[in-house]
Amino acid sequence: MSERTSPAVHERVLQEHNGELLKAWDALAKYKFWMFGYHAAKVVTFRQILGLKGNPFRLLVQTAQRYTAEHTVGQILAEAHQQEPEGGKR
Repeated sequence: MSERTSPAVHERVLQEHNGELLKAWDALAKYKFWMFGYHAAKVVTFRQILGLKGNPFRLLVQTAQRYTAEHTVGQILAEAHQQEPEGGKR
């Protein structure tokens, strides 16, 4: 944030960031992937505004990158279909 930004505004944005971070992880834990994406995007935006470095979802992204690098599309789809519970719902 700009040096001209008041501490109160900075604190408010930081509080919003923290709330969205918790909402993102909570959504992912509940298999609500659309909501995870929504809240995660807000976290990234708030981090840019605050000038914070790093990404709290880095390990998650790296895991996905490793997985897709090690598996073909066919393997990923076959594995996904094997994990579906009866009735197709979790």
